[in-house]
Amino acid sequence: MASRTSAGRVQDEAVCPICLEYLTEPVTLDCGHNFCLACITKHSETCTEGDCDPLCCPSCRAQIRRQNFQLNWQLANRVEQVKHLHVEAEREQKVNLCARHKEELKLFCEDDREAICVICRESKEHRAHAVIPIKDSAEEDKVANK
Repeated sequence: MASRTSAGRVQDEAVCPICLEYLTEPVTLDCGHNFCLACITKHSETCTEGDCDPLCCPSCRAQIRRQNFQLNWQLANRVEQVKHLHVEAEREQKVNLCARHKEELKLFCEDDREAICVICRESKEHRAHAVIPIKDSAEEDKVANK
């Protein structure tokens, strides 16, 4: 079984074990587990109504006290950073980026038969080459393959 990357583990730690979403107003229980304030509050209210005394942590079943929910602002800041990194990673996956310049691949170098970015276009490597917009190269390939 492959081990999780450290980025994957960090992302997992930013997720509430109850709602499975990014932590919102994270609180830390006496046992050290973290939950969204709303999720653990609802859990504690449900347990109180259902007479499941004593109140226990949903993750490890350690006994907890409702008045000991500690807001964890440092974790809240980390969750925001993880969310931002996740959005950036998704953006990079959706848009083809130049490995060298991290710019969108908008052009196609006909001489080298490769997609390039605007910065590559100005480099010595491609300056003298025939370059067209990448969307035009895709259209030309469709026509040539008919």
